[in-house]
Amino acid sequence: MSRWALRIALLAEFAVGCGPDETSSNQAPPVSPIPAPAVDPVALEPPRPSAVHLGDSFTLGQFEYVITRTRPARQLGTRSQRQESSPGATFFLVDYTEKNIGRETVVGLSNNMRLLDQEGRSFSPSSRAMVALQMERGGELFLAELHPGLTRNATVAFEVPEEVSQQPLLKLDVGERGLLGSRRTEVLLASREHALLAKLAADVVGPLANGLWAGDTSQIRGLMPTSEAASFDSQRAANLLTDYRARFANTNDAFQLLPSPRVTDDQVTVVAEFSRTEGARTYAVARMEIVCREIGSRYHLLDVRFTDVER
Repeated sequence: MSRWALRIALLAEFAVGCGPDETSSNQAPPVSPIPAPAVDPVALEPPRPSAVHLGDSFTLGQFEYVITRTRPARQLGTRSQRQESSPGATFFLVDYTEKNIGRETVVGLSNNMRLLDQEGRSFSPSSRAMVALQMERGGELFLAELHPGLTRNATVAFEVPEEVSQQPLLKLDVGERGLLGSRRTEVLLASREHALLAKLAADVVGPLANGLWAGDTSQIRGLMPTSEAASFDSQRAANLLTDYRARFANTNDAFQLLPSPRVTDDQVTVVAEFSRTEGARTYAVARMEIVCREIGSRYHLLDVRFTDVER
């Protein structure tokens, strides 16, 4: 059987793979195994705690910043002064606004920014890319004055491997300007909703998908809190697999996490919608509602419910 495509569809492209998680020692009822989806451990790396996200404002020294968007680019500059990214790499641009909330005029842009990938690597701004941006904007990029009370749009450019530009949870490390500036702020380059869905995918949805694919109910039990796992007996496990296979055992099916998870005081409910492609037509066939609770630093599975979608 061919592998299903597991993806997270948000308001913007946001791909997250699925991978194994810890399992318990309890034995699952015998089932016929089916191939597991491909595993992308980098994409499953959950975000570290971060108080600042894309679109949030934060202050360092006499400046107030908002990181507004990110975008890759193969080439930058004007027709006569064009720079292309190195083979296997791409330029990665981070747009932001900065407001001078101090009492003095400043000249130039903040030069104390680093891009952090999900493997912990740090990238400094690319001098080639920054010069190309300066040419695009008539040379004022590095020398423009910013007077007190005013705000301007700016961009910092990095050169990174292509696969890094696709990681959903990159961070921008911003340092305070000036020789005496010592404070730093890490900005998660994803919205709060994106970050929540990525963590749910890493902690629960990816391992759950693998467990369902393989018919490994012990892996599913390992995602649950102790109280829930104790009641997840063989009959309940068999019923879960029966419900799953009745709806989702088609080789052309794919599923995506829908945006806007429901958040209550102690639970988060996220919905995975399964779609089927027949020829040029793609349509929803069923949904899997996954209820989770955050315990400590990770989310745990509380319940899974399946519903059909009327066509």
